[in-house]
Amino acid sequence: MFRIILSMTQTALSLHTKAINICTNNFLRNMFTDFLNEEIEIYNLLLEYGESKNWVYSAPNYSNSST
Repeated sequence: MFRIILSMTQTALSLHTKAINICTNNFLRNMFTDFLNEEIEIYNLLLEYGESKNWVYSAPNYSNSST
């Protein structure tokens, strides 16, 4: 369930970013910017919580062993 919520938050971040790029109305662009800032705060909190519970997949470590 956590990963679904995290995925939905990532989608919202993407949509709000696209809306800011497309919008030519200052009022709407400011509104989408506010949405984006709130989503970033929520996303950061979700990541911190998920990491504390070990629910977030971490990227594999890269080792350059060919040298």
